[in-house]
Amino acid sequence: MSNKTLSTLVIVSLVLSLYSVINIHMPRLHLANSVMDHMDSDSERVAKMTMTGMQKMQNRIEDNAKTIMKKTLKDVAKKVEDDSSAPFVGSPDGDVKMIYFFDYRCGYCRKNYPTIKKLLESDKNLKIIYKEYPIFGNTSLSQIALAAHKQGKYEEIHAAFMENDDQLSEAKALDIAKKLCLDMKKLKTDMNSDEIKNTITDNIKLAQSMQINGTPTSIIGESVIIPGALSYDEFKEAVDSVRSGEGEENESTESKDD
Repeated sequence: MSNKTLSTLVIVSLVLSLYSVINIHMPRLHLANSVMDHMDSDSERVAKMTMTGMQKMQNRIEDNAKTIMKKTLKDVAKKVEDDSSAPFVGSPDGDVKMIYFFDYRCGYCRKNYPTIKKLLESDKNLKIIYKEYPIFGNTSLSQIALAAHKQGKYEEIHAAFMENDDQLSEAKALDIAKKLCLDMKKLKTDMNSDEIKNTITDNIKLAQSMQINGTPTSIIGESVIIPGALSYDEFKEAVDSVRSGEGEENESTESKDD
């Protein structure tokens, strides 16, 4: 066999092999191209389907978070209401309870005090349970207030601290307690007792368990948590919503829509 004949056979063999490969893979290449063409022509619909899937996933995450928070709020409300030693103002048997986390050294808490006072005066069926939450670190004012509570003077000393424009020192706070005719020897013993220190520690743990990182923060009923200071109308609307059950209904509606 001549070299020319051998070369011709090799070329023919390569051509046949290439033809076979093209025939085998052509349907797959055609299918892939068809899919890409379809995706290009329907890119808006594909993007919409992707966004819808992501939104549903986000909704499920938010629903789970709401369920956990709702249960947490309910458990906290029950625990606080069962604590007969906690200081409160308003109606003892109020149909709406508000748990109020605050710090005497917090300017927003002092600024919000007249609003809270007005809310109590206008709503005789509201109970506000105070939770001392000294987020600025110094617990002395909370200790003095809780010690005054043991002598039945919590509301008076609370008002005096909140209405004071200056940053109160422990010495000034004790002077206020003295002017309120408190038994100072008993107050100093109580304020440094393990009982009161543990109460403040428990309040801090309770707030942190709900990721409350600022004051004031209010929990109204068993479903509404409000960070920050509100106007009188905003507080009233929130209380009325819980009283009428609208807060619960709104939550149920949101879940159904999702």
